[in-house]
Amino acid sequence: MPKGGAHKGRIQRGNEATYDVASGLPYRPTLNLNALSAAKTVRAAGSLRMSVSGLLNLLIDRMEVDEDGRPLWADELDSDEGRLPLRHTGT
Repeated sequence: MPKGGAHKGRIQRGNEATYDVASGLPYRPTLNLNALSAAKTVRAAGSLRMSVSGLLNLLIDRMEVDEDGRPLWADELDSDEGRLPLRHTGT
């Protein structure tokens, strides 16, 4: 773990995202994008004549999730393909 916090893109212990939908208030997350993702996001929003927030809302609205709220594409993140083994298998 990097000094002072979690790895980029991971939840920092004790700082899990929460939101009370009953509040009806907008949710204002802190967002850090790498340079390529930022450029792609800004260009996509501009081409649609939308704000970045509008684009992200649209993408999230279109994201399919299972009954637990997990995005359907998330299994791709769990794939071990292309990773080196973590321990020696004895062969």
